[in-house]
Amino acid sequence: MGSTILYGSIAYVFYRILKNKWAKVGIVFFSIILFLMVGVSRIYLGVHFASDVIGGITAGGSWLLFSIFLFNVLEWRKKYNRLVLKG
Repeated sequence: MGSTILYGSIAYVFYRILKNKWAKVGIVFFSIILFLMVGVSRIYLGVHFASDVIGGITAGGSWLLFSIFLFNVLEWRKKYNRLVLKG
């Protein structure tokens, strides 16, 4: 769950910053590979069952999507308030 949130957040930030399309695709692909490798390593080392890893990825992905949505809403409100105050 933690690696999904961490690498997903890093991917989102770089996705927003980078201008090059292929750099964006690369960072998203690299982040997906990283959190999948963490999950596979947890199963391989016997620390977690596959269902635990799938649940963690699902929960982490849900939290990440909620956080991204909330960030976009707050960013939109900030831009909207700026336009309303000027106009």
